[in-house]
Amino acid sequence: MNKLNPSFFNALKPPPQTSTPTTTATKSFNAIINRLSSQGSHHEVLYTYSSMLKTNTAPDSYTFPSLLKACTSLDLFSYGRTFHQCAIVNGFSSDSYIASSLVNFYAKFGYIRSARKVFDMMPDRNVVPWTAIIGCYSRAGDVDISASLLSEMRNQGIQPSSVTLLSLLPGISELAHVQCLHGCTISYGFDFDNALVNSILNGYGKCGGIEDARCLFEFMNQRNIVSWNSLMAGYCQTGNVGEVFQLFHRMKVEGLEPDKQTFGSIVSATATQNNLKLGKKHFKTELFAKLDELLLSNILSVRNDTSEVSEELEKRRLRRKCYCRVKAKKMDPSFETSAVEELVRVRWTL
Repeated sequence: MNKLNPSFFNALKPPPQTSTPTTTATKSFNAIINRLSSQGSHHEVLYTYSSMLKTNTAPDSYTFPSLLKACTSLDLFSYGRTFHQCAIVNGFSSDSYIASSLVNFYAKFGYIRSARKVFDMMPDRNVVPWTAIIGCYSRAGDVDISASLLSEMRNQGIQPSSVTLLSLLPGISELAHVQCLHGCTISYGFDFDNALVNSILNGYGKCGGIEDARCLFEFMNQRNIVSWNSLMAGYCQTGNVGEVFQLFHRMKVEGLEPDKQTFGSIVSATATQNNLKLGKKHFKTELFAKLDELLLSNILSVRNDTSEVSEELEKRRLRRKCYCRVKAKKMDPSFETSAVEELVRVRWTL
């Protein structure tokens, strides 16, 4: 629920003020707002700010970063614009923390020009706004500009973080770029960062560098379910079904519990070979219980109905629906079927 009523929106607009010294009340409200923000209670952040204004307590430079973070998390662009205007009116727009929050805010919504304008006007830039603006261009597909900004950042003596390198990945679509980023990850000592390494592994798979992906996977110090799923998905994409099943069995031997993404890769591999016997071999095991649990959680979570009658009706309805989808896919190979529906089809045709 990301919508708030108009009266509340108006309550968030403080009157223009001249620079006012921070009061004890402001500090108290800031402490509450910052605590709520760190807990992810973003709606409560905005309501607390509204209460702050009702008591005629003026916000200061420490108030706005949490407000902008709340708007970013709740997809409240118009509210964030309002807070930007308030920060300008109250003379806080040059504050480095607020400016960094604004870059993140505009970058998240894809407003590249606005994000860049705020970024260029910042008197002092640390790694946070640099990361935000690099990620903004990368998500827009402007990889060259992202790389240029990274180079400029390093020339100014600011070292990238693992999050900075991670922010480059969304716009990368060429294997050579993934390899270059992998090299940077090693040179900066981030090759132990699981989130970054898993993302590079996934990037290799998407760009067709499955051999590079396998090499990276084997040299990883700590592999989690994301690592396994990324490599399996990469092999699915290249059509190497045998490796998918080998990885699946190896994962089980190493005691790792498969999840929905794992099953999705297995079903995709089975569908690729159009071999239900292969599906039986890998699903007609102790995994049936896990598979049924995953299917039913997806089916019934929408209805919030766990009665036996409703459950059986939902099974039959989905079976008919998935059968039609499979027929449609045979007629038109471009027809997409979700992993959950493929799971239902394979499970009920065994």
